[in-house]
Amino acid sequence: MAYNLYRWYADFFRNGKIDSLFLAKPHEIENAVGKKYNLGEVLGKHSNIYGTLKREEITLISENPIVVDELCRASNMCNTISGYNPMDYVYKECENCGNEVDPDEILMGMCSACYDEWCDEQEWEDDPIDD
Repeated sequence: MAYNLYRWYADFFRNGKIDSLFLAKPHEIENAVGKKYNLGEVLGKHSNIYGTLKREEITLISENPIVVDELCRASNMCNTISGYNPMDYVYKECENCGNEVDPDEILMGMCSACYDEWCDEQEWEDDPIDD
């Protein structure tokens, strides 16, 4: 499935606005709408920008493969053309417990708690260097 060009526009009132262009596949957009995100302090100290991604915040700009290919080349194969790509900040679901967590906390498809539990259950071989 091909990438499309999208715009993310979100108004955070006195904190400011997010206005971004990014590339994503249609199914990525469908999966992300309705999920939480946390951008941190991207609009200044103490701004703490977070929320739920809304359908009305995402606009399809172009499905034209020529436009998408040129933007991809111009951005050095990066999916973010300008601003912030919400796909990078939308909470991901842990494959083990199903909890939604910040994408930075996902390891091997698991939240940090499930990953720690999984590591504790593993029977690790002794390190040959220690012998």
